[in-house]
Order: sequence, then structure tokens, then C-alpha cells
Amino acid sequence: MPKKILIAEDNPLMAKLTRRKLEEIGFEVEVACDGSEAISCLETSPPDLVVLDLIMPNIDGVGVLEFIRSHENLRELPVVVVSSSDYLSGVAIAAKNAGATHFFQKGDSSISYFVEEIRKILHGDVSVPYSPKTEQPTPSEPPVTDTGSRPRILLADDDRFIVRILTFLLKDAGYEVDAAVDGLDALKIASEKAPALMLLDSIMPEISGIEVLDHWKKSETLRHIPVIMITTDDDAQLRATALEKGACSFLQKPFTPQELLDEVSRCLSA
Repeated sequence: MPKKILIAEDNPLMAKLTRRKLEEIGFEVEVACDGSEAISCLETSPPDLVVLDLIMPNIDGVGVLEFIRSHENLRELPVVVVSSSDYLSGVAIAAKNAGATHFFQKGDSSISYFVEEIRKILHGDVSVPYSPKTEQPTPSEPPVTDTGSRPRILLADDDRFIVRILTFLLKDAGYEVDAAVDGLDALKIASEKAPALMLLDSIMPEISGIEVLDHWKKSETLRHIPVIMITTDDDAQLRATALEKGACSFLQKPFTPQELLDEVSRCLSA
């Protein structure tokens, strides 16, 4: 019988990506999108391990942990906490005190490394369970440019959580990633270290995505670097303006990990 893992995560992109990777190496995976659903899953079909986000609707991760540790048939379950918070933050320490056995900070390492650590936990190979990871994952074979280096992608989005997820995904695919949280920051980073491609959110503080694109295409250094515009809705006028300014493609939220990687690969090849 394959080992069963419960993923309690309210972000569908992160949950889907983690589930796919775990199933690829032979685990049975169930997903709960909030704390109350996670508790229902634990009551009806206890797993061998829980991957638990701390920030969830209805009942948060600490509440789920308290439920697990208060039930005799669940209290020995390994619980892997994943959080946007730092290892030394109050929320991470509260999770440890509530009974979490392992901790990963989102965006700290690739999804492949994370999944391999899950496999080790289930086989008893992880000796220091609740501590930040200092070792780096062995990278998979990355895409390379003519000079033999990994393509560098500039990710410009003011939603820090989305930045963490997309950075996680792109690094796992073999890309180097720089992140900017506003339009001016994106232009500054690009002027110092030109990327191979930019992923640009259309709505950003300081200056909009369209204004960033306008500056980008007027720069002799940057104008030939492809830009994929990320939008939240199907705005025909926005798309027309962005194409006029030089965007090579669009991604409309929500998009799947595969759609993102396919579009990045296509634009880099073109």
C-alpha cells in the first residue's frame, strides 16, 4: 500500500503543484482547502503524514495541529508545516509548540527538494526535523543559454505570496529568478542585471505594468528582452495596449504551473 499524505493548503496553485510531485514518486495524496476540511479528512481517513499551511480559512494550521495532538490515533503523525513566515517568527514557534514536527519556509528551496525531504521523513531519514534547511538541493538539469548559463527571469509582482510561489516553481524548473515588488524596482533590477525574460504583473504600485513596459521597450539594453504580461481579467484594451508596447505574450490569473512554464519556454525560444 502506498503511503498516504494529506495536504492542507488553501492556495490551489501550491496544492496542485505539491500533489503532482508527490504522486509522481508513488504517494497517495488527499487535499483539503481549509482547516475544517482537513479535520474532516483526518477523522475519516487518517494519513501517514500531513503537509500543513498555517494560514487557512475556518480553522488555522495551529488549530488543526491541536486537533491532531489531542487524538490518540493521530498524535504520532508527522506534521510538516509550510509557511510564508520565517522559522523564528511567532507563528512558526506557535506551530512548533502545538506539535509540528518539521518546518519549511515557502520559497526557500525547490519543490523537488521539498518532496524529497517528505520522502525522507516517511522513511525516517531526517535527523534535525524542526530547523531551517542549510543544505541546498541538487539542481535538476536546467535549461541553458548559448553561453551555458541558466536563463534569468525577472518576476515583477506586488503580491509577495504570488512571488514566492512563482519563484518556487521557476527555480524548480531550472531558472534563476530575481523578484521586484513594484515597477520602479523592476526597472532598477533590470538596469543592473538584464534578465532573459520578464514576467510582469499589469497592476503594480509606483508605476503600472504598462508604464514599465513602455520604459522597457524604449531602452536600448532591454527592448529586445521578451516580456510576458500577467493579468487578472480578460481586458481586450489592456492586451491591445500591451501588444502595442511590445509584450510578447499574456498569462491570465489563475493559470496552471504547466501553462506558465510552457509560455516562458516559448517566449525564450522565440
